[in-house]
Formats: sequence, structure tokens, C-alpha cells
Amino acid sequence: MPESNYDITEVQAGFYKIYKLPKVIGTIDCTHIKTRNTVERQYSIWKRRFPILSLAMRVNNDLAKMIVVATAMLHNIPIEMKEPTPIGEDIIEEAVESYRNQDVDDNNAR
Repeated sequence: MPESNYDITEVQAGFYKIYKLPKVIGTIDCTHIKTRNTVERQYSIWKRRFPILSLAMRVNNDLAKMIVVATAMLHNIPIEMKEPTPIGEDIIEEAVESYRNQDVDDNNAR
């Protein structure tokens, strides 16, 4: 565990460089990576449902905030109703990559 301010800053920079996690100085079992993948997958689905989120919105900040909140609320409705997730190429690619990583992790554990 880093002790000096310099060491802490160096460790934080390393975690940010590799995993894009700010202010992290240590991990226990890398569960943060699985959580991050889940969050990124949800953002991907949200943006696929509402393409305006992937484009540069040419509206003022107040309207942009309302659009983000409205699409988030609309995105959560099918999740709460347990509707099937729209399948896209990126979801399939993520699932294949996750499966490959899991297989590698399983082989390394043996």
C-alpha cells in the first residue's frame, strides 16, 4: 500500500491509465472490472435505444439535461418490466469477449 503522497499519486495514475478508474489506490479481487462492464453495457443499450445520446446535441444545456433524464426514465421502464434487451452487434461482441475472458480466467485458476 502506498504511503507517501507521491506514491499514492503514482498508483492512482497507474489505475487510471489501465482501467480509467480515478483515485483508486488498490483493489481486492478485481470485481470493479465486472461492475464496470455491466455499467458500460447498460450505457450501450441506453444509447442504442436513444441515438440522440450518441450524437452531439445541438440544444442548450437545460434542454440537454431534460433529454438525458427523460431518456433515462424511459430506458428504465422496459428494465423494470423485464422486457428483453434489444440485441445489437456490440452486445453480441461484448458477450463473446466476456466469455473468452472468463475462459482465460478459468484456465489461469487451474
